[in-house]
Amino acid sequence: MVDYNVKKKFFITTTIPMTLGFFKGQCKTLKDIYDVCAVSSPHKELMSFAQQEGIRYKALKMERDISFFNDLCALFKWVWLLSVERPYVVHANTPKASLLAMVAAWLTFRPIRIYMCHGLRYQGCTGMKRRILMAMERISCFCANRVICVSNGVREQFAEDGICSLNKSKVIMYGSANGVDTEYFNPEIVDDFAVRTQYSIKDSDLVCVFIGRMVRDKGVEELVDVVTRLHNDGFPVKLLMVGGREEKLDALSARIEQLIKDAEYIIECGRQSDVRSFIKASKLLVLPSYREGFGQVLVEANSLGIPVIASRIIGCQNVVNERVNGLLCEPRDKVSLYNCMFSLFSDEKLYKSIKLQCRQYTISHFDRKMVTKVYIQYYASLLQ
Repeated sequence: MVDYNVKKKFFITTTIPMTLGFFKGQCKTLKDIYDVCAVSSPHKELMSFAQQEGIRYKALKMERDISFFNDLCALFKWVWLLSVERPYVVHANTPKASLLAMVAAWLTFRPIRIYMCHGLRYQGCTGMKRRILMAMERISCFCANRVICVSNGVREQFAEDGICSLNKSKVIMYGSANGVDTEYFNPEIVDDFAVRTQYSIKDSDLVCVFIGRMVRDKGVEELVDVVTRLHNDGFPVKLLMVGGREEKLDALSARIEQLIKDAEYIIECGRQSDVRSFIKASKLLVLPSYREGFGQVLVEANSLGIPVIASRIIGCQNVVNERVNGLLCEPRDKVSLYNCMFSLFSDEKLYKSIKLQCRQYTISHFDRKMVTKVYIQYYASLLQ
């Protein structure tokens, strides 16, 4: 039984409950030293996460997009919540929840205010929206008294853009919010027979998988064009596209939509709760994204022994050690992406070399037990 009179309160928040999954298992360990409470928008996933981790939760509605009236209402609710609960630590994640929680924590004089930056959303925007998003980041960093970045690339870009100084920010270990569960993403316990059967995958097929939102800034258009070119060049390539749709946000062009619909070698698999069998059924995972805070799917693929190709951007290049666990291509560059995929499909020696190294590389750099231990030590040190 947790004694709430003894343990100091640790509030952890994200805008929507789905992204609390970043901290799966970590909160369960953290509750040994803090009274942990998850705060997010109302949804059954919030209660489910809290039950799985054995922690408390509070529902507070927050909009993902900019909405002045709704955001102001949410800020007042945050101020009231923190005034009543008086947590010792407020740990904020995702842009909107971070802005609201950090401002409210600053206004209510919470002792430890942690902003964890998972990525730079403003990089995919232009004009006024970009300026607004950058201003939000500056306010969050100003109100926080500790800033954790999930990769060195994010930390350095923050400093370069004048958002947060290197003196105030830090990266835990090699980066990531929670590492990867290498026991769960273990090729020895994953069976890909069902996926291979459902999608008629043959041993001779060169299967590559994309996992992420089906939008332009994930590099989906370049990937579809390159896979089409590889197919036309005679490679027995198949592309598994695993992820949900966001038609209102950065939707794909009509030309690419038609290609996906017509090409028998491109298979849209939809959003999946368990991506392991899709990764294991593939020869490589490809993430030609324009922006990433930390390429989580890259370490998940590597943990399953699958080489990766990713864009040479912050977040990805902090994960991919070239020719050790994958290759890097230039962002928005079809020729560069084609050359990387061609290399791994045609150079068997290179492919086998990377495949043999990638799981051990992930275990030594991003294993969840190791990462969680260091994070918990850091949070425990705040009590001193």
